Amino acid sequence: MDLTIYETGNGGDLSLVNGDLSVTEGLTNQPYLAHFGGNIEASTTGEEKAGVERFDWFGNAFFPNEADAQLNSELERGLAVNELSSKGRIELERLAALDLEYLADVADIESEVVIESDDKVSISDKLIQPSDDAEFSFIWDATKNELIEDKII
Repeated sequence: MDLTIYETGNGGDLSLVNGDLSVTEGLTNQPYLAHFGGNIEASTTGEEKAGVERFDWFGNAFFPNEADAQLNSELERGLAVNELSSKGRIELERLAALDLEYLADVADIESEVVIESDDKVSISDKLIQPSDDAEFSFIWDATKNELIEDKII
């Protein structure tokens, strides 16, 4: 069980329902956290040295021998360095799928990136579980360098 988070265009916020924090028992938070978890400085490689400042997500230190458990927000980093072209779109789709690879044991995953304008993309992740289907859509505005919309379908 996790607290429900959603995107407001100003960073992830906790969801309130009738004055209480709402919770989710499904995969609702996973695409957002995997893609935009704030780990844009560096990916965890497993070669980090003790006593040297790490620029990856601190939580990855709890899984030093489990590469599949590492969260690296490859898509968020990729949005900053890939041009919005057909080649860049394909790379962003690859990075989106890579971010969600750790969910492959519990859901079939499809990620799609659509270029909406010269500085905006729409990212859709579909997680298909045996008993539940969920689709998550994010719109990235490169001009503002922000995630501006999050829809759960």
